[in-house]
Amino acid sequence: MNVKDCIQEKRSSRVLGFLAIPFVLFLTAPLMLLFPVIGIGVALTGFVISAVFVLAPQSAECRLISK
Repeated sequence: MNVKDCIQEKRSSRVLGFLAIPFVLFLTAPLMLLFPVIGIGVALTGFVISAVFVLAPQSAECRLISK
């Protein structure tokens, strides 16, 4: 693995996180109308998952390469 691979890994993780946000909103809107409790659960879970992707730290291998 080299520096370019590390940059690509971080970029792809962030893109997945930012793409998950509209998807979660799209699923949450109908669920909130039909099943409010389930809708809130799906919304919170989805936003947590997307935040994990956006804020994901570098892998241990990339941290060693960058030093």
